[in-house]
Amino acid sequence: MATLTEEQKAARREARMVAQREQEGRRARREAIVQARYVQSYRRYREWEATEDRLRSLVPRALEVLERTLSEEADPKPALSAALSVLRAAGLNGLERPSRPSRYRLELEEVDTDLEDVEPEVAEATG
Repeated sequence: MATLTEEQKAARREARMVAQREQEGRRARREAIVQARYVQSYRRYREWEATEDRLRSLVPRALEVLERTLSEEADPKPALSAALSVLRAAGLNGLERPSRPSRYRLELEEVDTDLEDVEPEVAEATG
């Protein structure tokens, strides 16, 4: 059995430390990417919620326009068309709202640890 010299032992320790630092760097980059994607998804989710709320707040006015249009003899086309558009949009015609973001789901996704493609996202989320 060959015994290792002190130099060889030191070289192996150094190689293990370098590999460990590289692994920690990859883990940190992955976490930054997941965080950036979570922040972006959460912002999109909140914006969609706000849009839904604004649209639903128009429903009572759209109903008033429909009622008025049904009782009047004037050309109802423009007002009726706008009111019906609002009412259809309030139902969102089968559009699905974005799901509430989940860090767990994002962590399960395959994340490319190459930061060149996502540096703007990371900078935006952490900046």
